[in-house]
Amino acid sequence: MVAAAPKEGALKLPIAAALLVSFLAVLALVVWLTKYTAVYRLTSLEQSPEVLRAPPATSSRNSATRNPHSTVPKVCSEEDYLAYITTNDQSANRWERLRTEGPGAYRFWYRESPRYFETLEDISFNAPGLMSPA
Repeated sequence: MVAAAPKEGALKLPIAAALLVSFLAVLALVVWLTKYTAVYRLTSLEQSPEVLRAPPATSSRNSATRNPHSTVPKVCSEEDYLAYITTNDQSANRWERLRTEGPGAYRFWYRESPRYFETLEDISFNAPGLMSPA
């Protein structure tokens, strides 16, 4: 079958070129539209994750003894808050107000443990439990 196959493809060069140009045009349009549709472009973290990870100055722990074996930082979107805005605010500038009002579209959380996290599940905001020794 391989030897009997035609040596040239069935797709003509003008059609292939038109498909490639169409694909690139649609890709450029999608990238341009993220300016208006992507939440991360409408809001930003006020501080970088490195700053948010730093221990508070009033921490009850001694900084010399603070040596976590496992750390998990994560920035995640607040899906419930975004769904609330979608449902309850029908104004034209509802997404523009994310920059200045409300709790924000993102949550940063950081978990650390003096032991290694030993779990088969993904580490999340409340898993393993906050009072868990692991």
